[in-house]
Amino acid sequence: MILIQILADIICNTLLDPDALDRSRNRKGAFTRNCGKLPYWTLIKLLLKNVKKTISASLDGFFNELRLISGSPLSDTVKCSQQTFSKARSGISHSIFKECFERMLDFLCSRDSLDLILVCEVLIYGSCV
Repeated sequence: MILIQILADIICNTLLDPDALDRSRNRKGAFTRNCGKLPYWTLIKLLLKNVKKTISASLDGFFNELRLISGSPLSDTVKCSQQTFSKARSGISHSIFKECFERMLDFLCSRDSLDLILVCEVLIYGSCV
């Protein structure tokens, strides 16, 4: 459980790193204002959901879920077209996800990770396996 939390923190810290965002912009002005229907963090959450539906159904479900979480009325549900999503998606490079993966690998291959796994095994199994 501790290992999963550390990996989740690595992913979040990478995605929230302003320098990583700067390196992953495909267009100079992409995600500089963080307003509109698909600001950077909203787009990232939508991409990471990895739903198995059409883009249109995924967008409708995602924004309905956000509305329910915020407690807003049905009339406040954001409508986002496939074209809007595609334009926002084209503004960010795959390199930010590659950087997340590389940072997780760096940690998993580090001595700290190996020590943590050993401690977890001792806690779970009572001794080294």
